[in-house]
Amino acid sequence: MNSRCSICLETLGEGNSPMTTLCGHLYCVDCATYNFASDDATCAICRRPHTLDELIKLYPDYERAKEGPSTSTGRLGVEAVGNDLLEACRTVLQKDAVLDEAALRPALARADHLVEELSEHEDDAPYIPNLLSNIIEVLTDIRSKFEQASCIPALEADRDKYRVVARKLSHKLKEAVRSREAERLRFGVELAELRAECSAQASELQTKLQETSSALATDRAKLEASFAVAKELDAQMKQCRTQAARYKKKYYALRKEHDTYRNGVEDAFFADDTFEIVD
Repeated sequence: MNSRCSICLETLGEGNSPMTTLCGHLYCVDCATYNFASDDATCAICRRPHTLDELIKLYPDYERAKEGPSTSTGRLGVEAVGNDLLEACRTVLQKDAVLDEAALRPALARADHLVEELSEHEDDAPYIPNLLSNIIEVLTDIRSKFEQASCIPALEADRDKYRVVARKLSHKLKEAVRSREAERLRFGVELAELRAECSAQASELQTKLQETSSALATDRAKLEASFAVAKELDAQMKQCRTQAARYKKKYYALRKEHDTYRNGVEDAFFADDTFEIVD
């Protein structure tokens, strides 16, 4: 057995009479007597309140005695009581409420019965360590289950707290959903109005565009006609300029010819300077 005292850490074995609390922590008899002497004593490991009388003495006596004729009968009685205790402890392990008083009462009663049997058969020490080792193993399992069960209140408190938070968040979520739904409906109405307004403006602009396109086509036709007239007038103007230039040349040629004839007439008929032709 490698179990140690929870206070002095000495290996529990012959001579130090190990004892256990209901929470499953082990002590030697000296440390248990010192630690649980006062009325407000608590477990040195988990701080659960206990009294010295509530502790279970696992090994009442380790002294070996000479075997007598009653050894076989006493051993069978102790083994039967020990097996009953093991069975009661295993039954406790199978239940959800490990520290429930109703669940622990049969196991505690069988533990007291085992202590009485061990006290009456002190000479049966050779097989007692094996029996108590099995009991300690079961008690260790109970202690492990108790440590797990000790977390349940804190977990339940956290669960209740989270439920409250969840309810608040759920309420806020519902309010937010209702608010968003109202905003969505309001925005839907505004969007429909904007769509109607945009549709009306688009229709008006389309009408103006058609009118403008028609006017532009008319003006373009007029402009093209004006360009044609201007082109024709330009051609006529060029033709007139050409004719004017031709007429001008002809005019100067005729004038020159006229001047020549005039000078010839003057030379022929008016050689004398006394007769002067006045223009």
